[in-house]
Amino acid sequence: MLATQLQRSKRVAASNNFSSTSLLTKQGGRTVGSQLYPCGVDFLMRYHLEITEEARQQLRALPKKQRRRVGRRLDTLQSNFSGDVKKLTAKTHEYPLRIGKLRVLFTLEKDLISVYAVRHRKQAYEQGC
Repeated sequence: MLATQLQRSKRVAASNNFSSTSLLTKQGGRTVGSQLYPCGVDFLMRYHLEITEEARQQLRALPKKQRRRVGRRLDTLQSNFSGDVKKLTAKTHEYPLRIGKLRVLFTLEKDLISVYAVRHRKQAYEQGC
């Protein structure tokens, strides 16, 4: 059965000018699963993640359950830049990732996410911290 699906997907890929290196399923003009668009353009971008020493210390101070939650959300952010993220106003390339009452503050430069703080929402935006 899998071989039949693979043959069918290769035919779909050939007819739509898609790359046939992975199992493709046509759905609404794009493929599902591999996230490839016509001409083999990869839709998902993997960002590099950098965590400053100060942010590491703040992460270590959190309970284990919260650390795991932050880790999962950072992994999702790194994989496809999704999550509760909005650009901070009046600041360039700085973003908060909202995780419950925590804020993970980071900068974005091309393909590098640099985490510089993990704080409670009340202290997250104070200047002196």
